[in-house]
Parts: sequence; C-alpha cells; structure tokens
Amino acid sequence: MFETTEQTLSLCGSFASAGFILAVLYNILRFPRLAFPKRKVMGALLDALFAIIAALTLFIMSVEYGTGFFRLYYFAAAAFGFAANMLTLGWLVPPLSKLFSRFCGAVGRLIARAVGVAVKPLCAICTKAAAKIAAIRKNMRENAENNKIRLQSHLQKVYNKSNRKIGEESGKGGERGNVIKAKVRKIV
Repeated sequence: MFETTEQTLSLCGSFASAGFILAVLYNILRFPRLAFPKRKVMGALLDALFAIIAALTLFIMSVEYGTGFFRLYYFAAAAFGFAANMLTLGWLVPPLSKLFSRFCGAVGRLIARAVGVAVKPLCAICTKAAAKIAAIRKNMRENAENNKIRLQSHLQKVYNKSNRKIGEESGKGGERGNVIKAKVRKIV
C-alpha cells in the first residue's frame, strides 16, 4: 500500500508528537532515578516500564494510523520528537532532581531529629518500666517457691489417715452393694 505525501507528513507529525509525549513520560520516570541514584532496582524497573509503554504506544499508533504497517520513518519521527523534548525541556530534569534530593535529605534529617527528641523520654520510661517488671517477676518467682508445700520425706509417715474407708463397702451402695443390674435382652 502506497501512501501519499500528505498522509506521510501527517503520520510523521503524529509520531513526532507521540515521541515528544513519550519523552515527557521518560522525564517523569527519570526524575526519581536521578533524585535517588543509589536505588538501582527502582531505576531498572522504571526503565523497563518506560520501554514497555513506548513499545505499546508505537505499536498501537502504527496499527491505528499506519494501517497495520510499521515503517522506519514512524520510528524516526518518534525519535525526532523525543530528541526535541530532551533538548528543550529535558535539560531541566537533572538540576530539579538534585534539588529535590537535597530537599528530601533535609526533611529526612529534620524528621530524624524530631523523632530522636520525642523518643528519648520514651526510652527512659521503658527502661524504668523494664526494671520494675523485672523486680515484680523476681518477687513472684520467690513467692511461688515459698508457697510450695513440700511433703515430708519420712518413709513411715502416712497421709490421708482420716479417710480409712476407701475401698470398703458402705451400706448405702458402692462398688459391690445394692447395685442395680441392667437387664440384657438377646435378639434372636
């Protein structure tokens, strides 16, 4: 399928604008990577996310507007739009990300100081409470040891002398006396 010059220029303009918009997205995703350079995994994930989004965008545009064909000048026009953004607006991202990184560091240090000031009294309270709990636990352990009733170890000593009738028959019933026997029927 052949395209006219007008259609080709229209598609070049569409893909150049798509490249410009993709560069804006790239700068947004590049900002945290530049602000926090030690986060290598985050940078790799953001780059992979951008690559997927860019590929899908160019594919969908080529299917929709390019009638299913992907021509090399589509990619060239998108690259031109991307480069135009990087040369105009893209130069602002690194200084802004460094400024943001310094701001985040200052805020983090401020929060750390505030938390440190707030935590010191709590640490003192926790230390005193731990000492009190240890003292209470020691008292409870000592009381438990003192409250144990130890049996005398004399061999001739007999316990439960008052309950001599264990095992004897009583007149009111018991193990062997006045027992009601159950009747068993055999079914034939």
